[in-house]
Amino acid sequence: MEDPNCAVPRETLFYNDAADQFRAQGVPLFRAFPRGGVTVFVWTEAQFVNGDLFTLELQPASEAAQRRALQEGAPTAPKLSVRNYTKKPSNASREQEIYTPGNPIDLQSVVYIIDLSDMLNFLYGNGTTSRVNNNLNNYFLQCSYNKTFFKPENVAIVRVPIRSCSGVLYNNSLVSGSVGSRVNASLGIVDWWSYSDYCDASEQAAWIREAEAEGRAQSATNPGLERILRYTKPRRRNIYVLPNNAKCPWDGFGDVTCTTPTCTTFVLGKSLRINDTAAAALVHEQMHNYGLEHAGIEGDPYGDTTDVMGDARLAKGALMCSNAPNMYRVGWATPTANGNITSSNFTGTKNVLDGLAIPAASLTDANMVILNLAVTNTSASRLESIDTYYLSYRVRASAADKYDGGLPSSVSRRLFIHKYNGIQDERVFGFRPVLMQTLNTVTNPRYWPPSDVTYPYDLATGRGGFFRVDLRATNATHAVVSICRATGKTETACNDGLDNDCDGAIDKADADCPV
Repeated sequence: MEDPNCAVPRETLFYNDAADQFRAQGVPLFRAFPRGGVTVFVWTEAQFVNGDLFTLELQPASEAAQRRALQEGAPTAPKLSVRNYTKKPSNASREQEIYTPGNPIDLQSVVYIIDLSDMLNFLYGNGTTSRVNNNLNNYFLQCSYNKTFFKPENVAIVRVPIRSCSGVLYNNSLVSGSVGSRVNASLGIVDWWSYSDYCDASEQAAWIREAEAEGRAQSATNPGLERILRYTKPRRRNIYVLPNNAKCPWDGFGDVTCTTPTCTTFVLGKSLRINDTAAAALVHEQMHNYGLEHAGIEGDPYGDTTDVMGDARLAKGALMCSNAPNMYRVGWATPTANGNITSSNFTGTKNVLDGLAIPAASLTDANMVILNLAVTNTSASRLESIDTYYLSYRVRASAADKYDGGLPSSVSRRLFIHKYNGIQDERVFGFRPVLMQTLNTVTNPRYWPPSDVTYPYDLATGRGGFFRVDLRATNATHAVVSICRATGKTETACNDGLDNDCDGAIDKADADCPV
């Protein structure tokens, strides 16, 4: 929804190919992101990224452009184009969705119900039916370690009656080509929609406008709703619960990252009637707003069954939180006191870190080890082709509504190893965590990177190499691991007292060395 205090009419300057061209400016490049006193370089395909601000100099567009996109409610109004622009300096500390110590995130939300769902059950677990353990409020409280709140006083529910099943939109920038042309220049129509036939960008835009018009009307007699609608600071969620018979091919659909005053989530009403997965679908889309991507395994982007951003069906309605990379990405969890491991932790006389304790994620928010051999402690300059890995330990809770109460019992008390190359910056997205392996002390206590992965080692800087993880012990509260950093696929020296290739044999005890 637009700022109600802004008198400037709605106008779309770029969309479709033109928007991509403006954003990319034809220059794929590395972007620098200051973090923690160092600069991290991340590849991006865009000259401009999420949250960048501009000062624009506008001019009337050509007559052809005026015919293509008309002002809403005023078909004869001229369209504007950009004559010049200046990008404003970025503020790297203005993260909106990533928790910073001492600043809990208090979400403001409007839930537009274009359906008859019992939303209180899925929002707070106290609807007219049996309690939903993984309701949205409980997920935020438990999984964020009380860093994010979804308070009832900051959530407004708006029931939206459907008054028409089809219509036209005069200024919709999201014209879709998947159902043919939606443009009728002779009638001055830029776009049309039909709820009975499609669930495309055009229908989504129509639902949004109809719901927001109803919200504005109801706010005249609802002070709480009016306050939230006028909330123009970051982190306002707009959740649209669509009719049960909407022609949508998905259960939910949400904006990824939320760097603007509002973020949008669509959820099908029928998906909120499947008891085992209903609330998880709502949580999944809300965490897209936070910037999280899907959690997968190699070959399956949804294949991580230990994360609500993956395949949460095994949780069966109990509460399951996210994996270590995702928890780190949103600032809800951090490494242990000695858990930020780089190439600097290994030397020419020591290439094994033994006795590293990793606590169960349910017990503390400092609960992971991050292994980043591409950098050193004194420089963020990365050695290319080296991935970052996250080690975590999770234990299933006995109560279904507690942290990881929905973690599958088959992977409880396991060490999880994820590969993730994203950074803690909401303006950089598109990186997905990949579950590489789960370890247990009986049948699978050791992890090596895949045999087809070659990790170069830079002798001059000590960066790079590959590694081995050994799980030494587990109990109800923590796991103990050792990490060996290898500098080659075979023993590189036969008299240095090190297991250079981390195969368990040192110097001449290794078959690589001559007897």
